[in-house]
Amino acid sequence: MKSETTILVLVFTALLSCDSIASAQSGMSIRNQLGGIEFDDRQDLIRMGDKAFPAFEIILNDPEAKVGEIIRILGLLSDVEADRSRFLEHAVRRTADPIPQIRSRAAKLLGKIGTIAEASPLVALLSDPDVVVVNFAATALAEIGGPRELVAMDVWLQGTTHIVHSSLYDKVKMRRTELVERLARRPLPKK
Repeated sequence: MKSETTILVLVFTALLSCDSIASAQSGMSIRNQLGGIEFDDRQDLIRMGDKAFPAFEIILNDPEAKVGEIIRILGLLSDVEADRSRFLEHAVRRTADPIPQIRSRAAKLLGKIGTIAEASPLVALLSDPDVVVVNFAATALAEIGGPRELVAMDVWLQGTTHIVHSSLYDKVKMRRTELVERLARRPLPKK
């Protein structure tokens, strides 16, 4: 009886090890797919849906993750049709990243999975020195913002941030109009 129990424990441990090895290999495969120069595997990773999420989380939590991996993961998550709520805090944190491409992808992802509760970092990004980040932030605000974010956009439009990039004014104004229209169609619930 004792030897049968030992054998069962060994078999179970081996199975868990195989599962861990398979999971690690899958994670490495995903990491390799993210690292290609041409990034030909984008559609494959999108089709994987939430099956790729554990690997994405590991990479996003890795302090040694490459900038390109983070940018691509945030971009992929914006296009995956699945419950991405587990990445909400990653997106919020990444709005403060020193790399503009990461901030812009984080803003885009917040526009897809965030709520009005996550709008404040997007308002702050309206003053970002990178025009692409500002555009993504304004787009995300049009998708998840509320009346206060509308006021923030009005304040930005009255300011001077956009003087250097006149086309940015038009883009933010267009996103403001989209927010007004969305709020008219779907007003926020009253407290």
